[in-house]
Amino acid sequence: MPIPPRYFYLQKCQVLASVLYCFGLKVQIMLSFSFKNISEFEYTANVQMELE
Repeated sequence: MPIPPRYFYLQKCQVLASVLYCFGLKVQIMLSFSFKNISEFEYTANVQMELE
């Protein structure tokens, strides 16, 4: 029995939306971590330059 195309399309959209949502959360977490690391790295680099 074939799946009605409209239902199949809705299901695909739901899956895509949830995947994008999860991906967005991961990206936000990664960005916050990388920003933290970048600021720490810049701070240590500045300190090292001043020490030299």
